Amino acid sequence: MGLFRAFRVRFAPKELAALFDELDVDRSGDIDEQELAQAMSKLGLEVTPDKVAALMKDADSDGNGKVTFDEFTDCVQRARKGKSSIFNQV
Repeated sequence: MGLFRAFRVRFAPKELAALFDELDVDRSGDIDEQELAQAMSKLGLEVTPDKVAALMKDADSDGNGKVTFDEFTDCVQRARKGKSSIFNQV
């Protein structure tokens, strides 16, 4: 099952914010590769450097190595619409 298959359902803005906050372990306001890898591991998914890097590349639209809440929201919307194939491969 893909990492964001569950995102094909609609989330209320507060639910997305709560999920983002849960992933943002260090409370920096963004999600980095380490936090993404931790989330994948908690979900029981295989964590490899290549998979984490591919997910980050897809989600991090400005290329700064971190996923902001806006990027996260965009990514969830793309996954929900089936427009983010990388998330279905994880």
